[in-house]
Amino acid sequence: FPDVFYELQIQAAILEVEHVLDLVLDPVTITEEKQDTFAGANSYPNYGPIRLRKRPVRTIESLTAAWGQNQVIIIPVEWVNKGVDGLDFSGSVTIIPTPQAISTLSAYGLPLAFRDVMPLWWRFGYTAGWAASADVPADLLNLIGMRAAIMALLAAADLILGQAGVSSIGGSIDSLSTNTQSGQY
Repeated sequence: FPDVFYELQIQAAILEVEHVLDLVLDPVTITEEKQDTFAGANSYPNYGPIRLRKRPVRTIESLTAAWGQNQVIIIPVEWVNKGVDGLDFSGSVTIIPTPQAISTLSAYGLPLAFRDVMPLWWRFGYTAGWAASADVPADLLNLIGMRAAIMALLAAADLILGQAGVSSIGGSIDSLSTNTQSGQY
């Protein structure tokens, strides 16, 4: 096979692993990912986790809240707790007001008193993925390599079993013989 065949198998394996494991390998910057909020789940006293769509999460740059196209409320990034320093593979964040900002909590939580669900209330800005390909864990690279090899071997098996490049085939047992010619391959 030409080199481009193997490159395509590797690219397909990367896309498949990203999809199945729900993560991104190359670094991406999300400027405004919108998330719903639910009264009683994402507000005091529960602060239920919100799962961001791209993982692993490296940094949270911004958080705002807005009801539809109304004025945006800027939430301090310090309120966002993503659980671990560095890469966060869960992608789950909680929004917990800092003690210095408790006095403003009622202003931020005011619309929750009137609605059970607020669609697209939270707007996250964050980066996800690995900073460099050298940072991707070896076991993940091994998984991608194995998947690419399996796909390449499946293509090779299809060609052999489909008899590509074979114009005739024959066989015999005792005095009985057969011969088939095909112009298809």
